[in-house]
This record gives sequence, C-alpha cells and structure tokens, in this order.
Amino acid sequence: MARYKGHEGAAKVDTDAIGEVESFDIDLSTNELDANVMGNDWTNVEGGQKSASGTVSVLSDPADAGQAALTVGSTVSLSLYPQGETSALEEITGDFLVTNVSRSSSVGDLVKTTYSVRNKGTVTVGAVTP
Repeated sequence: MARYKGHEGAAKVDTDAIGEVESFDIDLSTNELDANVMGNDWTNVEGGQKSASGTVSVLSDPADAGQAALTVGSTVSLSLYPQGETSALEEITGDFLVTNVSRSSSVGDLVKTTYSVRNKGTVTVGAVTP
C-alpha cells in the first residue's frame, strides 16, 4: 500500500507556486437529484451537476506571487498536488473563484492566511505529466 506524506504536496496559481503552504483541502461533490417514484420502499437518486470548493492555508508572504494572485473576487487557474508534483501522481486542476480571504494573527505564532475557493467550470482530477 502506497502512502504519501502531506509535506510533499504543492499548489500553484497558473505557473506560480504558492509559497509557504501549510495545508489545502478540496471537496468534490455532486448534486443529488430526487428519482423517487411511488411503490418503492427505498429512495433513489441520480447525480446532477458537480462542484468543487476548498481552502489553501499559508504562512502570509505578501511578496509571494502565488499568494498575491489570490485576491477576493479574482478567478485563478489553480493546480493542487496532494502527493507532490511528481509525474503520474494526482493533480487537481481548474479555474476557481476566490470567495474569501481570512487572516489570522496570534501571539507566539506567524501570521496566516486562508483562501477559500469555488470552481468556475470543469475541475479535472488527473495525473501529473512531465
């Protein structure tokens, strides 16, 4: 069984790496369409439109080109690499709307920023190509 380490992950906006990434998450989902009919004891559903949303959390660096591109209301081409940017590993790509930017600051910790994103069209789950 192959296991991957989170610290090997990476994220990019267009061709710019997003620097100082601590974590990211992406949720892929589909709408449930009611397909129930009378006479059946069990419910039935069909898959509808798909969607994706998630967050990218970083140590804030205003000089980082990847972070600078993630402004509220902007549309960016985002690529996420959960296991790393190595050939044949998983790559999740698509255009995303930046819906929220949240900054956190506390005594004894570095300033952090979390970017929330929502897909604008097709999201592709594929493999990293060389």
